[in-house]
Amino acid sequence: MKIKNYIESPKKFNVEELVNFIAQTLNISNEAELTLMYNDKLLNQLSKGNVEYEALLQNPIPNKYVLIVKTNASGLHIIICHEMIHLKQYDSGKLKMSQDCKTIWWEGEKFDATSDYSKRDWEIEAFSLQNKLWRKFKKYKKSR
Repeated sequence: MKIKNYIESPKKFNVEELVNFIAQTLNISNEAELTLMYNDKLLNQLSKGNVEYEALLQNPIPNKYVLIVKTNASGLHIIICHEMIHLKQYDSGKLKMSQDCKTIWWEGEKFDATSDYSKRDWEIEAFSLQNKLWRKFKKYKKSR
């Protein structure tokens, strides 16, 4: 996986090392390219009502992904783990999104972007794996 990182690594971990570890663990295609960046303005514009975006993964071109994170996002390590699971879902073809982000396909089934976030199968999968990935990364770091 090719990475362009514009996110500052916290003391807790190195962003690029975490992304590379997850890419290998999830067997993400070597053809995939990921750009990580901050964009508070965009995420604030997308946040509405009780939904506040701290991160967003976009797939504007096949094999090219952009992970946008708020500058002060809490739990950056978990956000990265979560969004990398979505990247794997896109990479494998399980998850697809229309260019206007209004239609989502999960395993061939069509969903409206307004569907209940907590009941989306792709989100359930990401939430169920994000902490496992982080623990696996920490174990890997301790063994080195």
